[in-house]
Amino acid sequence: MFWKRKKLPFNFIQPVPLSTPLEQLSFAVVDTETTGLAVHRQDRLLELAAVIVQDNQVTDHIFHQRVNPGGQIPQPIQKLTGIKPEDVHGAPDAVTAIERFFQFLNRFEGAGWAGFHLSFDLTVLKQELKRKRYAFDRPPSLELVHLVRLFNPSASLKSLEELAQNWQVPCFKRHTAVGDALTSAYLLTRLIEHCLNRGICTWGDLIQALEQKQEQFA
Repeated sequence: MFWKRKKLPFNFIQPVPLSTPLEQLSFAVVDTETTGLAVHRQDRLLELAAVIVQDNQVTDHIFHQRVNPGGQIPQPIQKLTGIKPEDVHGAPDAVTAIERFFQFLNRFEGAGWAGFHLSFDLTVLKQELKRKRYAFDRPPSLELVHLVRLFNPSASLKSLEELAQNWQVPCFKRHTAVGDALTSAYLLTRLIEHCLNRGICTWGDLIQALEQKQEQFA
């Protein structure tokens, strides 16, 4: 039986003009926590947060929502994130949480998305929407691990805390969505400063530099 994907009624995803100066870009720096890494199968969204960066400054515009995963939270995840079943007992389901997130993003027209391992976060959101037959259009996005590799190809990309230390930015509470989003937001501003110092001045310049670097790794 064929069915058509629904879409949540928001239109915040817009292309970023290639000529936009980097220091004038806006980003929603996103982080998710989940019940595990198998998000294509049994694992579910547990927490969602985003911090808005505007004009290369971390703002106090923050979204945070815990999510009822509709099942058990494994003990190792409870220990890692500090989120226990009673913390999400009255929390919304994933689609409701994502809808609230999209409502938040509507306030920041033209903002791209950024994140430490953003591809994972996007997959989490896409899978949760897919389970309820909603479509998800990928927004203009920037993965910080790729941006770090642009300047330091040999950098260890496993630890956000280590990257924060290496780039001399504050590190907030790890393995919480808000904490990791804040750390990533400050890391983003430092990396954009580094781009400007290297002559990478526009969104188009940055896309071209990242594509060239990926070709070197291919």
